Amino acid sequence: MRLALVALFALSCKGSQPVSCAELAPDACAAEPACAAIEGYAFGEQGGEPCSPDLLVVPREPVGCQPVERSCPAVEIVGITPDGGFWLLPGGCLPDGWTSSTDPWGYCESTCGSRDPDACLDADTCMVLEGRPLGSDGGSPCLDATVDPEPVGCSEVIACDDAETWAIQPGGQVWWFPDGCVPTGWTVDGGPYPTCP
Repeated sequence: MRLALVALFALSCKGSQPVSCAELAPDACAAEPACAAIEGYAFGEQGGEPCSPDLLVVPREPVGCQPVERSCPAVEIVGITPDGGFWLLPGGCLPDGWTSSTDPWGYCESTCGSRDPDACLDADTCMVLEGRPLGSDGGSPCLDATVDPEPVGCSEVIACDDAETWAIQPGGQVWWFPDGCVPTGWTVDGGPYPTCP
């Protein structure tokens, strides 16, 4: 019985009243030294079915609270909220009242990559990709530095490497990009190409 009480309650310094970590709102959990937040990533939806989130895009959020002494398995689990929401929980612990799912959920397909550049910024998780089309010098491709970069694609907000990249657009036109992010469906070209005279 004593062990069960320890599992359910964590004592705080607020007088002599025990605090139930599980009853705290996730945002209030961090203020209690005896409690620890349970964090997760919200599932998306695709074709009417839940799909596992892209962790580079979806933010990690507090979804529950538990005593710091609670031991959790070192595995990712899928948790289902009482109202049917799906979350990926990397810490292995379920908030009180949640159930777990063992179904093999597929990953959400990219939604940013299918957007036109003009509609890209309608979503907070997307970013516009800009590049320069290569010109020609006597029939040989070259980079015309006088041409301003223009929006040509859309991508999830991710960290791009700093290396200049050349990519071939479907149809054959080669473009220069200031970093390693290129539009979905384009083929990375070896490059580099000289600057046009």
